[in-house]
Amino acid sequence: FHEWWTIHKKRPPIPHGHMIPILSAMQGHPESPRLWEKHADAILRELGLTPTIHEPCLYSGIINGKRLILMRQVDDFAIAAPDSHTADLLLDMLDDKLSIPIKRQGLLDMYNGIDVLQSRHYVKISCTSFIDKISEKYQATWMKHLYAPSARPTPLPTDATWLKEYNKATGDPDKASQALLEKEMQLSYRAGVGELIWAMTTCCPDLAFASVKLSQSNSCPHKIHYHGLKQALKYLFTSKEDGIYFWRTSPRMDLPEGPLPPIHSNKQDLLLDNRPEHDASVLLAYADSDWATCIKTRRSFGGSCLRIAGGTVAYKTQFQPTIAGSSTEAEYMSAYFTGKMILFVRSVLWDLGVPQEAATILYEDNDACTAMANAQKPTPRTRHMDIKYFSLSEWVERDLMLLERIDTSINLADHFTKSLLPALFHRHADFILGHIPPAYSPIYRSIIGSYVGVDDYMEKFVPSSFTTPLTAAAARVHAPIRSDYADNPWIQILGHGLYNSHVSLSLHSELWGGVTVDT
Repeated sequence: FHEWWTIHKKRPPIPHGHMIPILSAMQGHPESPRLWEKHADAILRELGLTPTIHEPCLYSGIINGKRLILMRQVDDFAIAAPDSHTADLLLDMLDDKLSIPIKRQGLLDMYNGIDVLQSRHYVKISCTSFIDKISEKYQATWMKHLYAPSARPTPLPTDATWLKEYNKATGDPDKASQALLEKEMQLSYRAGVGELIWAMTTCCPDLAFASVKLSQSNSCPHKIHYHGLKQALKYLFTSKEDGIYFWRTSPRMDLPEGPLPPIHSNKQDLLLDNRPEHDASVLLAYADSDWATCIKTRRSFGGSCLRIAGGTVAYKTQFQPTIAGSSTEAEYMSAYFTGKMILFVRSVLWDLGVPQEAATILYEDNDACTAMANAQKPTPRTRHMDIKYFSLSEWVERDLMLLERIDTSINLADHFTKSLLPALFHRHADFILGHIPPAYSPIYRSIIGSYVGVDDYMEKFVPSSFTTPLTAAAARVHAPIRSDYADNPWIQILGHGLYNSHVSLSLHSELWGGVTVDT
């Protein structure tokens, strides 16, 4: 500060113990961020906007009888309003309070490094620009010969032998050896992990477990850890167009049609039946854990996933702080950490005018954990657990949340606790990223109804008479007419292994299923 005053301002030295009064915020001055924050906050409050308690840069208010939301990042403002006229009114009011007019950049397409696509049926956030930027240096070296894989990859290899070697590996702590390894791999390990973490924390929840797992080796990576990092960066590059989709309840006709999100799972792998459905403004949560995953410390990984409007708004992969004595204890700890996230998001939604009137449903796949929380009563085998974890029971008693049982196969938090095989990984990712629209979306039927898989191809040969029961349709109990089974691929399957010189197969009989066997 003294150098700035004497050298740049050409003023005499400041005597010891004296202070210079600052009349306005100056770029680069230590006090300028705080002074600007106070000034901007005072203006926004004067215009009738109120900040949320836990996110002071997020404001909500009523302008011209319509609610809008404003996000402030230093001097960058993003406004969510029902229409452009309401947003312009707020900007005009802000211009009246400032000496320099605000630069209006129209419909939001990027904010704070995050790409935003606003279409007629959804809002999509992604980090495509960031991924393209960080990938340039890799495409000139080790990613030069990257080719499009025949199958959708996963962030980490799923081979059991590779995972076992990865978990056992420990790098050489010698700095010279680490420098040689970094030069050989053409990649800075910490820089690569940092890029993964930035993408993960913004809009790539499918990278959560891989990012946390790779970051455990930051201090002393082994060569196999580098291979895992390269796999994750390749996945990040190939999935750069993916993002999180939030679906509208009704179309905005003033916005253009956007491309439909890609679905990377086969239809039979999505398990669309028995999935929970909620309104667009209702918050729901998932919690899960993988007990004693770490072979070095025997600590567990916990996962949390909070969703609203068909997309994920909060998520976490956490290396649990203590060793769990049982899978129930690990699940209960994960549910507790998810419960804290629920309280935070409920508070923000309340301040934004989207109150959660009913208890938030927290889906868990452990019966003992669900029963303990809902009954507000520990068992003799769990009394040793830290007292703080039993706050979960109090939150249930206050109707802030309620735990419900869900099958592991559709528990989205399972995605954040372990390295999954491709089919399960992409099943969860399609829902976590919002690529599968919720049932309330106007285009749900058009996407799911037109999503043709192998089952659809085979089902088109099932006659209309074969409706109920499904087992009867499969067994061909009711006799079809000839047009029903013309060019039917099932005929070869039904007749396989039955025909020989002593067996005759008749397809046009009126007997059982239209098939008779005479020996």
